Amino acid sequence: AGKTDTVAAEIAGIAAVAIYEMSSSVFFEKWT
Repeated sequence: AGKTDTVAAEIAGIAAVAIYEMSSSVFFEKWT
């Protein structure tokens, strides 16, 4: 608990968004 968990959660959230955006971009470039 505490700071480390919060930072880890923020990093995980940013990474998830970045991966989602990259996946979406690749998907749309392939299929549209």
